[in-house]
Amino acid sequence: MLPEKRKSVKTGPARLRHARLSATDPSPNGPSVVGRAGTELAAAALLIAVGCTAQEGVNLSGIVRDPSGSRIPHVLVRLSDPVRELTEVTIAGADGSFRIDGLTPSPSYQMEVQGPAGFEPSVRGLELAADQEVEVTLGIKPISEAIVIAGSRPAPQPGESSNPRRRVRVGGNVRRARLVDYVPPVYPAEAERDGVEGTVLLEAVIGEEGQLVGVSTLNPEVDGRLAAAASDAVLQWRYDPTLLNGSPVEVAVTVSVAFELP
Repeated sequence: MLPEKRKSVKTGPARLRHARLSATDPSPNGPSVVGRAGTELAAAALLIAVGCTAQEGVNLSGIVRDPSGSRIPHVLVRLSDPVRELTEVTIAGADGSFRIDGLTPSPSYQMEVQGPAGFEPSVRGLELAADQEVEVTLGIKPISEAIVIAGSRPAPQPGESSNPRRRVRVGGNVRRARLVDYVPPVYPAEAERDGVEGTVLLEAVIGEEGQLVGVSTLNPEVDGRLAAAASDAVLQWRYDPTLLNGSPVEVAVTVSVAFELP
């Protein structure tokens, strides 16, 4: 009788309840000791089968760290499968570890890990065919600065034709962080006289001592006079360095300098 009762588990709870009631129904002659023992044995076998069914699937575990290798606690871990439209969410523990059990094997999982402010989220694809353990490192968000340098437009002379303007519009995030020594760029007199406007987008690295290194222009099509003026000023800026677990680290910075005329 045991194999028949296991089959009832696989077909759903309603069949399981029916199988249990059938096994315990008294016969016309009354229940016997052997009948009760057989019923109890069958019920135990059914519970074992239910437990095995509930534990099917694969497990994903991992540890979240910062660039220094230290663990980041209480980060959000989201695992989704767009093909099956499934999403699992968990929070890492105080030791930066997380675990998601009972996942359906799939080659199309996407894992997103979101840390505290100051860290960039991590997104990666995962193919889960068996239990897997992953290491996640969250990088530091780059810093972004934006300033506007206003010039004055000279009065047009009689009979003088106006020079064509060149304007470069660059969007981006605006955030001032740890800038302690600011030197404003100076509008180049020649470019100001010619009515040249534009936005210079610079990229650099804030060193561990707060100095800017590796300053480069990301939009070379901007007027060279504006780019030189922006670079000369930005190279003199000083920052309180970014600290990671109390130690200074290098971090990327993007600076947007807009030269505008009224």
